[in-house]
Amino acid sequence: MFTLLRVCRPKTSALLPNHDNVAGALATADLRSRNSVLPGWKGKAGAALLLPGRLARSCPGNRRSLHKHPATVHFRCLDTANFDELSTLFHDDVSVDFVGGNYEWKLTGKQEYLASLRKSFTREAVGHHNGHHPEIQILSESEATGIWYLADDMWIMTHKFHTKGTAMYWDRYAKADGRWKIRETRYRRI
Repeated sequence: MFTLLRVCRPKTSALLPNHDNVAGALATADLRSRNSVLPGWKGKAGAALLLPGRLARSCPGNRRSLHKHPATVHFRCLDTANFDELSTLFHDDVSVDFVGGNYEWKLTGKQEYLASLRKSFTREAVGHHNGHHPEIQILSESEATGIWYLADDMWIMTHKFHTKGTAMYWDRYAKADGRWKIRETRYRRI
């Protein structure tokens, strides 16, 4: 699960490499003690994460709300059937490609995807999705990619059916109207 971290300050700038793919390490840090965020980092308990430099300025979300990344909000909105908020997360031309054991689900366009989700997630079909260990890479000021590990459950109440699964998500994000949106999303079951 994506965790909101406390403010961290490296003891030396050499501890933070000059690249943007540190979100995975930050997101999986153990926050039970103030010095356990990252080796060599000293955290202040109770404060929100402020990422240093270029990463803070350009990561999906903003400096203080990395936990509001479109993919994490996507999982919450999907499970709570909050289709109004869900519609704000996707680019108009979103491309979807999901492959499971006995299915392949491909479509293009936000409206088609949302209509499909409305049919799939109802009172009789309930899901539980957890995205873990995000690897976010900033490609430019307006484009980023992400790899997520998914653990999910699905209950089809009318058939008294439950399935548990895992998948790897590969997402592409684009900035539209000043907000990061999911431009492409695909997963493969593992």
